[in-house]
Amino acid sequence: WLKAHRSAGTKPPGAGTAMPAARGLAGGAAAGGDEEDRRVAALLLRDARSRAELAEEEGSAAYLSEAKRAPRVSGRLLLAEVSQVRSFNRRCGVDAAALPPQERVYASEEQRAATALDGEFLRRARELREAGSRATGSRTPVAVARKRQRVGSAGVLVDVAAAEEEAARQAEEDVALANPLLRPPPREAPRAPCAKSRREPPAGNGAAAPEQLTDAMWVSRKLRVRVVDEAGEFRGSHLKKGVVTRVTSARRSADVELEGEGSVLLRNVPQDLLETVVSRTCKRVEIVRGPHSSLLAELLERNPAGNRAVVRLGEEEVELLLDDVCEFI
Repeated sequence: WLKAHRSAGTKPPGAGTAMPAARGLAGGAAAGGDEEDRRVAALLLRDARSRAELAEEEGSAAYLSEAKRAPRVSGRLLLAEVSQVRSFNRRCGVDAAALPPQERVYASEEQRAATALDGEFLRRARELREAGSRATGSRTPVAVARKRQRVGSAGVLVDVAAAEEEAARQAEEDVALANPLLRPPPREAPRAPCAKSRREPPAGNGAAAPEQLTDAMWVSRKLRVRVVDEAGEFRGSHLKKGVVTRVTSARRSADVELEGEGSVLLRNVPQDLLETVVSRTCKRVEIVRGPHSSLLAELLERNPAGNRAVVRLGEEEVELLLDDVCEFI
């Protein structure tokens, strides 16, 4: 049939429509491929835009792998699954612990012998420990928990916990003494019934006696004091003036920074070796003794000969002994 048409020079029926149909199919396939490409490009562009927005908030972490943002596995869920598997095994009569152990494969006979020897050594050591504990029984003394201690400078054991509590208490006292307005009233030390810690000034000239000083802790920071030590440890600083920089209530001492060029810091000066100072140019004082102790006041008048000082407390003028006030820097 095809040869007859070829010899006659005519086209067989349907031959002219086969090629256009094939071309139409190819064109449809090409159009479908372009549509898929456009969809993929749109998805990539949308993902790039979303990552760019996340990058403005999270930085470069937005471009990292999605594995970091994978949902976390719930531990409770895993425990529940394991519990269900164990329950199912028990109902089925399967005990994982009773299963025969898998035989370990050794590279050589020497390795097998060494492993067996190590296991026998551990088993024998465990048996010896158990036998020793059973033999001793209750005769083994129970170790008593001791407090942390350390040896002091004199060879005496010091409780570390008590020392830390004392250091914390002293730090709180130093913070409280830094602000004179927040200081608590001084605590009077116990005195003997027949001893007088303070005497009244003579009626003649009003001079204060040396026993006028009390046993209370009156030294505080920023007070200007005088060191009085003729033959003691601080005799090199006798009658020198300085400013108190730190107070140690437990030792009843203070650190004093001396005035003058090349200032020297005296550490742990006992309060008994310190005296109050009120200079001529002093304008502000702190009351160190009496019912108004630990208060700051304005100095209005000082009379060293009569041992008197007039200060202003609020709107009231109060007359005090000069030894009961001290210059405040």
